[in-house]
Amino acid sequence: MHRLDDLFAIGEAAKLKGVSVDTLRRWEKRGKIKAYSQSD
Repeated sequence: MHRLDDLFAIGEAAKLKGVSVDTLRRWEKRGKIKAYSQSD
């Protein structure tokens, strides 16, 4: 389960981690991170 306070927009998360948005999307496809959409 996730809390709204723990979620970031993909651009914000990329900036915080020092990686590109494409890298985060690649990590999500590989199962390294879990992504949620606003509708989840």
